[in-house]
Amino acid sequence: MGTLIILAEIFYEYFHFRFFAMLISIPSLPILVRYYSVKAVVKNPEVKAELDPNYVSGFSDGESSFVISIYKKKGYKTGWHVHPVYAIKLHIRDLPLLYSIRDFFGVGTITVRKADNAAVFSVSSLPDLLNVIIPHFDKYPLLTQKRVDFFLFKLALELMKQGKHLTIAGLHEIVAIRFAMNKGLFTERIKEAFPGTLAVERPEVEIDTEKPFNPN
Repeated sequence: MGTLIILAEIFYEYFHFRFFAMLISIPSLPILVRYYSVKAVVKNPEVKAELDPNYVSGFSDGESSFVISIYKKKGYKTGWHVHPVYAIKLHIRDLPLLYSIRDFFGVGTITVRKADNAAVFSVSSLPDLLNVIIPHFDKYPLLTQKRVDFFLFKLALELMKQGKHLTIAGLHEIVAIRFAMNKGLFTERIKEAFPGTLAVERPEVEIDTEKPFNPN
């Protein structure tokens, strides 16, 4: 009986040792990190992630901005510079997603701001905005109130395409559009520089929730 107990203990120690030896010999598995605002995690910024156009529009609905900046600048006939920008600002940990969005559009720049741990994808070239950004959101429209800002943004770009931002009269038209964008946020300096200029009427967004969305 004592011999059986000794043998049982020997077998137990043997298999116990083999089991842990097997665990130690297993190669370590890669750690997967999920970024909740990222559809596809990209480890290398040079590697493209294929993004669905509807996803890009949906993401832009929540995270992007369409802005028309107007500020004084010497050397311009009007004394003012009009700077349109489509931008997405995220935490620096979501930088891979911004690379994917930049690759998706094929235009724009990415700026990393370590001071506030932010990364910004932006498109400010008038040709890129007119030929790439505007056509995308025309085909895959935004569904929230940001759709109105896009409409006004597009309206201002059309005036710029005609060169009206280089004239005083055209500048006033763009300022009126700017006053209606982004919840009417603008500097007091702009308001004082264009007295009597009223914001254009901000259109309302009507979303048909019963009709399936068809981008084609």
